[in-house]
Amino acid sequence: MPSCKQYKQLKLGMEPATDHYEGVLLSFRLHNQFIKGFLYGTISDWVFYSSSPVFLKYIPAGILPKYALWIDKIPLKLTEIYNGIFSAASKAGYKMEE
Repeated sequence: MPSCKQYKQLKLGMEPATDHYEGVLLSFRLHNQFIKGFLYGTISDWVFYSSSPVFLKYIPAGILPKYALWIDKIPLKLTEIYNGIFSAASKAGYKMEE
Protein backbone atom coordinates (compact mmCIF):
# COMPACT_ATOMS: atom_id res chain seq x y z
CA MET A 1 0.00 0.00 0.00
CA PRO A 2 1.66 3.24 -1.09
CA SER A 3 1.71 6.00 1.43
CA CYS A 4 1.21 9.52 0.24
CA LYS A 5 0.81 12.73 2.08
CA GLN A 6 -1.60 15.40 1.11
CA TYR A 7 -0.55 18.95 1.61
CA LYS A 8 -2.88 21.87 1.63
CA GLN A 9 -1.64 24.85 -0.26
CA LEU A 10 -2.08 28.14 1.47
CA LYS A 11 -3.27 30.77 -0.95
CA LEU A 12 -2.42 34.30 -0.08
CA GLY A 13 -4.18 37.12 -1.77
CA MET A 14 -3.90 40.81 -1.36
CA GLU A 15 -7.12 42.72 -1.18
CA PRO A 16 -6.93 46.29 -2.43
CA ALA A 17 -7.45 48.89 0.26
CA THR A 18 -10.97 50.17 -0.19
CA ASP A 19 -10.83 52.78 2.55
CA HIS A 20 -7.87 54.80 1.20
CA TYR A 21 -8.29 56.97 -1.86
CA GLU A 22 -5.26 58.15 -3.82
CA GLY A 23 -6.31 59.78 -7.06
CA VAL A 24 -9.43 57.70 -7.60
CA LEU A 25 -11.12 58.95 -10.77
CA LEU A 26 -14.86 59.29 -10.27
CA SER A 27 -17.54 60.36 -12.70
CA PHE A 28 -21.25 60.93 -12.16
CA ARG A 29 -24.11 62.94 -13.61
CA LEU A 30 -25.77 66.06 -12.28
CA HIS A 31 -28.64 67.34 -14.42
CA ASN A 32 -27.55 65.19 -17.38
CA GLN A 33 -24.06 66.71 -17.34
CA PHE A 34 -21.00 64.73 -16.29
CA ILE A 35 -18.87 65.68 -13.32
CA LYS A 36 -15.44 64.09 -13.34
CA GLY A 37 -12.94 64.46 -10.55
CA PHE A 38 -10.41 62.85 -8.24
CA LEU A 39 -10.91 61.56 -4.73
CA TYR A 40 -8.06 61.71 -2.22
CA GLY A 41 -7.85 60.84 1.48
CA THR A 42 -9.22 58.15 3.76
CA ILE A 43 -12.63 56.91 4.73
CA SER A 44 -12.75 59.32 7.68
CA ASP A 45 -11.53 62.44 5.84
CA TRP A 46 -11.53 62.77 2.06
CA VAL A 47 -11.40 65.56 -0.52
CA PHE A 48 -12.94 65.61 -4.00
CA TYR A 49 -11.28 67.77 -6.69
CA SER A 50 -12.99 68.62 -9.97
CA SER A 51 -12.69 71.18 -12.72
CA SER A 52 -15.94 70.23 -14.48
CA PRO A 53 -18.02 73.30 -15.40
CA VAL A 54 -21.12 72.00 -13.60
CA PHE A 55 -19.15 71.34 -10.42
CA LEU A 56 -17.50 74.76 -10.56
CA LYS A 57 -20.92 76.37 -10.94
CA TYR A 58 -21.90 75.13 -7.46
CA ILE A 59 -18.46 74.81 -5.82
CA PRO A 60 -16.33 77.64 -7.32
CA ALA A 61 -13.13 76.56 -5.59
CA GLY A 62 -13.29 73.14 -7.26
CA ILE A 63 -12.54 71.41 -3.95
CA LEU A 64 -15.15 69.66 -1.81
CA PRO A 65 -14.00 68.10 1.49
CA LYS A 66 -16.05 65.52 3.34
CA TYR A 67 -16.63 67.97 6.18
CA ALA A 68 -17.13 71.45 4.77
CA LEU A 69 -17.96 74.66 6.60
CA TRP A 70 -20.10 77.15 4.70
CA ILE A 71 -20.02 80.67 6.12
CA ASP A 72 -22.52 82.57 3.99
CA LYS A 73 -24.88 80.01 2.42
CA ILE A 74 -24.92 76.35 1.50
CA PRO A 75 -24.44 75.80 -2.27
CA LEU A 76 -27.41 74.56 -4.24
CA LYS A 77 -27.40 70.88 -5.18
CA LEU A 78 -24.82 70.07 -2.49
CA THR A 79 -26.72 66.96 -1.40
CA GLU A 80 -26.90 65.71 -4.98
CA ILE A 81 -23.15 66.24 -5.41
CA TYR A 82 -22.35 64.31 -2.21
CA ASN A 83 -24.72 61.52 -3.27
CA GLY A 84 -23.07 61.39 -6.68
CA ILE A 85 -19.61 61.07 -5.11
CA PHE A 86 -20.83 58.32 -2.76
CA SER A 87 -22.54 56.32 -5.52
CA ALA A 88 -19.63 56.67 -7.97
CA ALA A 89 -17.13 55.53 -5.33
CA SER A 90 -19.35 52.60 -4.35
CA LYS A 91 -19.64 51.52 -7.99
CA ALA A 92 -15.83 51.68 -8.25
CA GLY A 93 -15.55 49.32 -5.27
CA TYR A 94 -14.59 51.79 -2.54
CA LYS A 95 -16.20 52.09 0.87
CA MET A 96 -17.38 55.57 1.76
CA GLU A 97 -19.20 55.04 5.06
CA GLU A 98 -17.39 54.49 8.33
